[in-house]
Amino acid sequence: MSIQYKNKKTGDVYLLETACHIKIGDNWVNGVAYFNVNKLREMFVRTKDDFFNSFEEVIDEVEL
Repeated sequence: MSIQYKNKKTGDVYLLETACHIKIGDNWVNGVAYFNVNKLREMFVRTKDDFFNSFEEVIDEVEL
């Protein structure tokens, strides 16, 4: 099950899919791959630090 994250600027909701490694120059950094909930055919990749600075987890409130 993917975790939903909301872009802090646009409010768009994305599904965090998996962790990955991204090569930037000669260095490998930790990254994440994610999808827009409305465009699941488009995958985005971003560094882990940048992702968590730009997105916040969507918490669904459940009534008991």
